[in-house]
Amino acid sequence: NMRRVIDAMKIVSDQSSPMKVCVEWYGQVHPSDPKALTEAEQLIREHGLEETIRLNPATPDIAGRYQEATALLHPSLYDGLPNAVCEAMACGKPILMSNVSDASYLVQDGCNGFLFDPTDHNDIARAILNLVRLTPEQRIRMGQESRDKALALFEPGAFADSYLNACLQAMREKKSHSL
Repeated sequence: NMRRVIDAMKIVSDQSSPMKVCVEWYGQVHPSDPKALTEAEQLIREHGLEETIRLNPATPDIAGRYQEATALLHPSLYDGLPNAVCEAMACGKPILMSNVSDASYLVQDGCNGFLFDPTDHNDIARAILNLVRLTPEQRIRMGQESRDKALALFEPGAFADSYLNACLQAMREKKSHSL
């Protein structure tokens, strides 16, 4: 979805002055689309976004990159429970995420991030601008909401308790149906 992100960042760069917004992308080109990186670099140049969007190779220090970031942008068309979103939430970052699959279980729009339509570069830009327009204190609070939600959802003890309760509930329901 890099093309839509680049188009969205053109809108953001035109509207967010004087605040500088930068996207640091980390990863590898998918083998099924080897031209994607070249096309993305060309579009970045065409839009004059060389200082706004940086394409970086995959990194073994992703936790360090999360700590340096203001937020995570996850513009996937399909991911249901992306590791990157869970990791960034655990690191206390606001999340800008495609409103696909179970995204609304992870991101409560306006609380710990913003959801957007990943097929609409204008909507991606809207979500980014919503974050940019927050005060630093509001962004910190949004990140804390992400952290709190991550602890509630992913902390091993909380997860185990939820799983056990779901199993017990299923057993009770099965027992009541068999009577």
